[in-house]
This record gives sequence, structure tokens and C-alpha cells, in this order.
Amino acid sequence: MFPNGRGPADRAEAERALKYIRFHKLRHPEEMGAKEVEQFLTCLAVDRQVSAKTQKQALCALVFLYETVLGRKLGRVMPVRGRHGRRLPVVMTRREVPLVLREIIVGMDGLFQRMSEVMYGSGPRRKQACRMRVKDVVWSGGNCRFATAKATRDG
Repeated sequence: MFPNGRGPADRAEAERALKYIRFHKLRHPEEMGAKEVEQFLTCLAVDRQVSAKTQKQALCALVFLYETVLGRKLGRVMPVRGRHGRRLPVVMTRREVPLVLREIIVGMDGLFQRMSEVMYGSGPRRKQACRMRVKDVVWSGGNCRFATAKATRDG
């Protein structure tokens, strides 16, 4: 349906177009226009609560469907916009970090204490820290990094 040669992006656009057609009870896109596109995009934002980026991707897929595949202009589309919320990371203050590490030291044995200190100091993920071996730690130029790719091959 979308012969751009972009692989997964083409499939995603085709899926969005199919969702649009199913939303309008299998009506052919030739029978529909800007009003129906607006209804679909508004439903995505209001009922399904998708992000603004997802809504924009759906709009781009439908514009492509109408202008490139069907060869007609879509017209002006003004849907209710999706949410633009930002997810802020949860971060501890400098005062909270030693308190948490102190609780780990008191409540756990040496292994978990070391894992927690390494995770705090150099940032590996939890799974990386669990799989870490002494020979996986590489010290160079005052920096610490983890050679986990080789660690999974060693066995």
C-alpha cells in the first residue's frame, strides 16, 4: 500500500490507515475526507489518550494516504490535540542519596551494599550490576566502565 521502501515505517503507516478505516466502519477512504480524519484524530486524543506525537504520526500517515495513494488533497484538519505532557525523572537530592545508601548498608549484606554503591557511582542498570564480575570492570583514566558484552560470551 505504501511503496516508499522504508520497511517498518511503511507498515506502521499502513496500520494507522487500517485503524482509520476500521474506526469508520470499513468505509472506503475515497468516501471520506477531512471531517472523518478530524473525528478519528480527536478520538485518538480524547478517548484513547494518545500522546501528541502518536496523533501527529497518524495524521501524517493519513495525509500520505490521501495525497499520495489516492491522489487527492485532504483539506484542513483541526482535531483536538493530544497531551504534550513531559515525564520528569524521579531524582534524589544529594542529601537523600547517603541516607538511602546508609539504609542499604544497615539492612543488607556486603554484596548488595557493593552493588548499590557501584550502581550509584558509575550508573550500570540493575541487571548489569547483578551480572557483573570483577573482571568485567575496566578502570581507565580514572573512569569505570563495564565490559558486559564480553561477559555474556564468556559463560
